[in-house]
Amino acid sequence: FQILSKPGETHGVKKGFMKKNDPIYAVIGCGMQGIAEAYDLVRFGHAEKVVMVDLHRQTVEQAAAGVNTLTGSSKAVPVTLDASRTEDVIQMLSDHNVTVCCGAAHYALNYDLSRASLAAGAHFCDMGGNTDVVMKQHMLHDEAKQRNIGIVPDCGIAPGTANILAARAIQHIDCDSIQMY
Repeated sequence: FQILSKPGETHGVKKGFMKKNDPIYAVIGCGMQGIAEAYDLVRFGHAEKVVMVDLHRQTVEQAAAGVNTLTGSSKAVPVTLDASRTEDVIQMLSDHNVTVCCGAAHYALNYDLSRASLAAGAHFCDMGGNTDVVMKQHMLHDEAKQRNIGIVPDCGIAPGTANILAARAIQHIDCDSIQMY
């Protein structure tokens, strides 16, 4: 398992990468992607708990209840919070002892969510959506590496997985460029 910290640079996961055996996740944003993330984390992520966070109380409560019903558990916990308030996000991550924070909110929040996760000592990943935001997130590399925190932006389908597949294709075919629509 390798973490891509900066374009072209990888480093192995060191001992102590995870705070505990059963991680506590936070999923910021309870739209369709956030609900799918939370479900997968409860079902397949060996989660002790998944803190589901959204600005709208009814949305987050329904999302957590739905995940709990589908998984037959009570691991999804709703929290109402304005994710644009970085200090509040840091406090929530710290209060819940979150191991990994997953951004499923609007891409404009991803840089500040990365900073909040770093401040709280939690790893961070997001669904991406904007190359300029991702490049800003890469500026956090040195601090994240020093603190043994993984920040993995742009994990969505496109950009994200589509970009990885395109890069892999370039390695195996003779071409000057790839255009994706």
